[in-house]
Amino acid sequence: MTERKIAKTVASEAVTAITGVQGLLKTYDGQAMAHLCEADELVPFHMIIGGQPLTPPTHEGRMALSKQDEKGLEKFYAESVLVGWWYTRTVAVFYDDVLPELLGSDLKDLYVSYEQLLRFLGSPVLIPFEEPYEICEADVLGCVFGFYSIEEFFFEDKKLRYSEIMLLPLLRDRSSGKSYFSPITLDYQMNIQPDSPMKFSKLIEDTVKNWRSSPGIELYQHELFSKIAFLLTETPDVNRCLSARPPKMSYIRKDRAVMVPPDTPTFRHLGEEIRKCRLDTISCLSTVN
Repeated sequence: MTERKIAKTVASEAVTAITGVQGLLKTYDGQAMAHLCEADELVPFHMIIGGQPLTPPTHEGRMALSKQDEKGLEKFYAESVLVGWWYTRTVAVFYDDVLPELLGSDLKDLYVSYEQLLRFLGSPVLIPFEEPYEICEADVLGCVFGFYSIEEFFFEDKKLRYSEIMLLPLLRDRSSGKSYFSPITLDYQMNIQPDSPMKFSKLIEDTVKNWRSSPGIELYQHELFSKIAFLLTETPDVNRCLSARPPKMSYIRKDRAVMVPPDTPTFRHLGEEIRKCRLDTISCLSTVN
């Protein structure tokens, strides 16, 4: 499978990169996150799912967000996914004997539905690359894949669901050793037909075409999207990988709850069903011979 040493290193660098995002963990500290969970129970819409905030934890923060331009909103979507991963820390690793088949799959006729993407709301996943990709002065170590979606209410009680697919490539500067994210935000507007699937190859094409400023994306796009395509399946091992359950809550005092991130990442092994089927086939062939 994905070499455990590599996966652990990428996870560690992701944690370090998130701590380096100015003001992020101060805004979304454990007490603020617990407050969001409590407030979520009092309103008819979600303010947080799992460990992923869908809104800032304070009234002032929500007012400031409402005045943001498109760039400011995209920054919030990226931070929402990063905070969600900080409090869940799921890492997807793939079995070696599955990877050749996975990377050799033809994705041109694959379609993706809103329901498939919705499973990542509250369940961002870190995808380590098998080897770092050398780009300019940095190495691309992996990518956090997540989803942001929220219902907005308009006149006549009409609902519009606004959604974004989030890709957060993790880079490490070779000269300084500093790790950081280079967010890619992909619109997924659901105001036309919420159940209309989108062509996965178009998602890839749009990403490469619209995000040329993201360094070297054409080098790692094949591995990244092949792994994302597998994550969008509903095999038992993928289902175990995704969970929107709230992270652990601790009580410092009787009246003060705090959300606590896990001490270590959770490494989810993917491709188990394919691997089992392949081993069973080999066993049957050996028996016949």
